[in-house]
Amino acid sequence: MPANYLEDFKNLYLKINYSGDKAKLYLNHRLIEDDFNNGSTWTIGLNNFKDALHNGSLQLEINPVSANTKIYFDDVKAGKNSAKATLHNLRLVPQYETKIDISNL
Repeated sequence: MPANYLEDFKNLYLKINYSGDKAKLYLNHRLIEDDFNNGSTWTIGLNNFKDALHNGSLQLEINPVSANTKIYFDDVKAGKNSAKATLHNLRLVPQYETKIDISNL
């Protein structure tokens, strides 16, 4: 990532949709975030890591549900999909901030 990637944003969010049991995000081979899949989008604010991301690398690891793990799924399809570790999409979403001077209004 370039050093000034947050220059125009308040924050930059990494949004990850995946199937599987759990996922881990590493920065320069160090675990920085993890998630147990509940079917919702996993959102990570990158401004917490802005200094380390410059000239750094991110690695995403997704683990499937183990065959001998006993988990009940209300949605049968979700249970079948969790047996495979699959990345569905990954997006970067900026958060903007604007300051408005209302003292002269």
